[in-house]
Amino acid sequence: MPYAILKREKILLNSMSKSTKGIIGICYVTLFVYLLYFAPFRSDTSTAVNLVPFKSISKDLYYVFIHGSSWEFIFFLCVGFFGNLFLLVLIPYFFDLYTKGYKKWLLVILTPIAIELFQFLLQAGSADIDDVFLNALGFYLGFELMKKTRTKRSLPRSE
Repeated sequence: MPYAILKREKILLNSMSKSTKGIIGICYVTLFVYLLYFAPFRSDTSTAVNLVPFKSISKDLYYVFIHGSSWEFIFFLCVGFFGNLFLLVLIPYFFDLYTKGYKKWLLVILTPIAIELFQFLLQAGSADIDDVFLNALGFYLGFELMKKTRTKRSLPRSE
């Protein structure tokens, strides 16, 4: 059953034209730029910066498991965690980023850093190294999922 779903999705994803993927990609980027920088819940002008790896994740887990937290708090944490993880997953696919080697790793590392830097400069939330890690992991997963879902016919000639 899961193989049949993956095969159906592979056909659907590869049958989209480049212009359709580009338009959807631009809408996707517009939505996440709005949510990251301009949404009403971003009205706080916090300039907090966390450069200690896993500090906020471990602090949140501590509160959940040691102090016991409400379902609303746990839901908020899950939305934040998975939102950061999956924010950039679709970008490689929608913009046909068939990049390999050091160029791929530069994109995976520098894009989340740029997102957090703009968040700090625009004072739209706090800049957090944990968010950089989660965004980078999600971006990398996007490259890997793109490799898994394209057919041999849709591969560029250089590969």
